[in-house]
Amino acid sequence: MKILAVAVRKGGVGKSALSFMEARHLAWSGLRVLAIDIDDQGHLSKPIRRSGKAVVADLTADRLFTDPEAAVPVAPFVLVPAGPGLAKLERQHENRNAFANNFRSALRRASASFDVCVIDTPPGVDIRLVAALVSASHVLSPIQLSDQSIGGIVQLLKDPQVGIERIKERLNPELTFLGILPNMVERNPNQAKGMSDLLGNPGYFSRLFSLVDEPKSAADICRIPKREVIRECHTEGLLPHEWKDKTAARDVWKELRPVLDRIGVRMGVMA
Repeated sequence: MKILAVAVRKGGVGKSALSFMEARHLAWSGLRVLAIDIDDQGHLSKPIRRSGKAVVADLTADRLFTDPEAAVPVAPFVLVPAGPGLAKLERQHENRNAFANNFRSALRRASASFDVCVIDTPPGVDIRLVAALVSASHVLSPIQLSDQSIGGIVQLLKDPQVGIERIKERLNPELTFLGILPNMVERNPNQAKGMSDLLGNPGYFSRLFSLVDEPKSAADICRIPKREVIRECHTEGLLPHEWKDKTAARDVWKELRPVLDRIGVRMGVMA
C-alpha cells in the first residue's frame, strides 16, 4: 500500500480539498482506497461522508494513535473520520512515541487490503503530522501563491527537528517528496508574481510538482485553479465530472484530472 500524506505548515491552502479529490479520484479509478482524516477540523471527513461512496469506519482517527490493536474495516473505499480526541494527543507528551508507533502499525495491518492511503494532516506541527510523515511513502504540499504559504513550505522541508528532510534522513528513508503544488491559483497580479518567483528560483522550481519527470518550463508545472465548481464539489462530496452544471464542470475537469492522475502515477498506483 502506498501512503500519501498531504501536508503543509499553513492552513487555508486547500489541503483538505486536494486530499478529498485525490482520494475520491483514485477510488473512482478502481483502486482500493483508505482515507484517513487526522485534522480535527474534519474537512476531509465531511465531503467523503456526503459522497456516500465510502464505508465510514466505526472508529475515529484518534484511535489509530491510542489503540495498539485498532483496525480499519475492509472495503473498496474506506474513511477513518476525524474525531474530537485528535486535538488532545499533543498534550500527552509522554505518549508521543507510542502514538506514532501505533499509527504506523495500524497502517501496516491495513496494507494488504488497500492499494493506496490518503492522509489529510493538520497544519500545525504535532505528533499527528510527525506520525504521518514517518509512516508515509509520499508527501505532497499544496500552497497558495503567497509569501506566507511559501514560507510554510520552507519550514515543512527544513525544520531541524520535524522537517521532511530530517525525517527522511533519520526516521523514514523511503519517504518521497512529490513536490509543491500551487493550488487555488487565480489570475491576478499578486499571484502571477508569486508564480513567477517560484518558477524563477531554481531551488523552488526543482521542487514544484510537474506533469513530466524532468520539467523544463512553466508549461510542465502542475497547478490547480481556483474555481467555484471545485469549492461546490468539495462541499457536496462530488468530483467535477459528477457536478450538475456539465459545461462548467467539463472545463474544470479538463484542468484538474491530469494533476490527479499525475499524483497517482508518481506514487506508482496508476499507469
